[in-house]
Parts: sequence; structure tokens; C-alpha cells
Amino acid sequence: VTGESLSSTGKDENAVLVTDGTVTLDNVTVTRTSSDSTGGDIASFYGVGAAVLATDGTLNIKGSKISTDASGGAGVFAYGKSVVTVSDTTISTKQNTSGGIHAAGGGTLYANNLTVTTEGESAAAIRSDRGGGTMRVNGGSYTSNGTGSPAIYCTADIAVKDSKLVSTNSEAICIEGKNNL
Repeated sequence: VTGESLSSTGKDENAVLVTDGTVTLDNVTVTRTSSDSTGGDIASFYGVGAAVLATDGTLNIKGSKISTDASGGAGVFAYGKSVVTVSDTTISTKQNTSGGIHAAGGGTLYANNLTVTTEGESAAAIRSDRGGGTMRVNGGSYTSNGTGSPAIYCTADIAVKDSKLVSTNSEAICIEGKNNL
């Protein structure tokens, strides 16, 4: 998909859902808004309500803009057997449990030169959750502004290189359990 605007306003749905195959989003605008979405654990653990969710297959995003204003509205979420690569993209989230880039349930996410800003509680700019996964972040800027929203929330295998990390209302980094950062 090239140069398109994709959006979602329904309760607990995704604007883009990849369940198989290979999908490329190039120079797209993805908007996810909903005043009815649930957020909480189903969003944090499984990606329910994220703007972009991949549960299997391969997803490549480049040169795009992703924004959410919904509880549980993560920007880009890698879950299960999915492999997600996001490059040269701007991601902004406004509500609670809305991480910028997020991996859980074993998902793999590669991020290159992103600009990520989050505003809500429990909305780390670089976020992982139950079931862990792998995240590799290179370059870019990652800012979280909400309470309980570190720049990095780690329950996975995460590596970050040459990136600017800012947290204005929380610890800079939170690592839970026997995970690697």
C-alpha cells in the first residue's frame, strides 16, 4: 500500500491487521481514534486496539505517519510469529496503554530512525509485554510524557543503539524479570 490514508474508529479494532504473508506500507498515514476502546491488558498483551498489529507474517513500514487517540492504541505492535520492520516513520499516541512501538507474545520488531511520542499512562515509547519478544532499535527519538511511561519498558530482549530517549514523568528505563536490555 503506497500513499494511502488508513483509519479506524471502531471499539478495540485495528486500522491495519496483518495475519499472514508480506505487507508493505510506504508513505501511508494511519489514524486510530475511538472513545469506546477498552485498553488495559488485552491491549498490552495482544495488541487489541493498536493502530497497526501484526500477528503473523512480515510487515514493512517506511516513510509513514501513525497516530492514535484511543485507549490501548499502540502505534505499531508485533505479536506472535510476526516480523515487523518500521523505518523513517513518525508515531504519536495520546491515551493510556498506548505504547509507541510494542512487542509481546514473541513478536519481533525492528525500528530504524523513528520519531515516537507518547502521552498516556503506561505508554512507554519503546514497550514490550507478556510473552516478550525481540526489539532492535537503531537511531531516532523516543519520548514518553505520561505517568508510569518510561522511554523503554522491557519484558523482552531489547537492544537500542544511537537513539535519543526522553521520559518526562516516569523513570527513564524499566526492566522487569530476567529480560535483556
